[in-house]
Amino acid sequence: MTQAYLAGLPSVGAIRNRSVLLANPNARSVNRKTLSRVVQSLRLQDNAVMEIGHHGTARTLAANAVRSGAQYVLAAGGDGTLHEIVQVLAGTPTVLGIIPLGTSNDLAGRLAIPSTLDQALQALITSHSSAIDILNVGGERVATVGGFGFAAHIARDANNVRAVPALRTLVAALGGGVYPLTAAAQIARRGAKAFWFSVQRDDEPPVAIRATAILVGIAQRFGGGLSLAPDPPTGSGGFNALAITATTRAGLLRTLLRMRTGRGITSLATWQTGLQRLVVRTHGLVGAFGDGEWLGLRHRSVITIERAALRVLVPPFSPEAGQSTSRFKEAV
Repeated sequence: MTQAYLAGLPSVGAIRNRSVLLANPNARSVNRKTLSRVVQSLRLQDNAVMEIGHHGTARTLAANAVRSGAQYVLAAGGDGTLHEIVQVLAGTPTVLGIIPLGTSNDLAGRLAIPSTLDQALQALITSHSSAIDILNVGGERVATVGGFGFAAHIARDANNVRAVPALRTLVAALGGGVYPLTAAAQIARRGAKAFWFSVQRDDEPPVAIRATAILVGIAQRFGGGLSLAPDPPTGSGGFNALAITATTRAGLLRTLLRMRTGRGITSLATWQTGLQRLVVRTHGLVGAFGDGEWLGLRHRSVITIERAALRVLVPPFSPEAGQSTSRFKEAV
């Protein structure tokens, strides 16, 4: 495996109808030793391992795997890696398997995949494939949480911190805590700019909201344990939206603390659940993010649900198990 990982890798076509492992060497816990354990535990072929970044982007490698008929695309990395792969796998029969080795691992948390490597691999072996809903945020697929305004700049700043080689050890120790810490530091240093948003829910008339951020999500928690809504999802089949209306540094820090502890924040934000469609507009450009990734500047986005669009491997105890089909262990 190590030779295949470090040297040139054969075409995906050589492993048609089997598993492809895409590994992000820049993820927090990805290294040679870890990947060797993954390959041995899952009994993968050496030529199934492909390094993201050296041989191409995650989207390109995932697209090659789909075209070549790979049954499973396994991703060893974090939410940024998964975000890229989801853009390609959504709407195809190829199944995504997650080996959570990133900083926050929000999608793994949504699917109840264990955070430790050995437990995650054991869960993967006993997993079944299931189709889950994802969001479409202005044309970009989001499997956890996205949004606009201050939260998008926090996601970008946190990713910039993670990219600094000198801080890699510190970031690895902090894990998902790097996101709320980055948010707290930015709030304390410069606060956050408020925007006037026009928000239209489903077929209702648009409502004007002055907010520093609007978050939308199909996952309950994100960004190292921040809660999108004070209560668990009700099973309505919709998604949640949270508008943070706090504008002062003290109010923003209090909001962040309450999101961290999962408590209600009704005086500093408004939230809705069970949404099927949301249109968000601003007069100027605001930052956007999805799954912790910066999506650029936007002034209008339509958020909808793509029903059962993504096939994933989930443990039998996952709340997203739904109607499971093929079992991963029987295919490797």
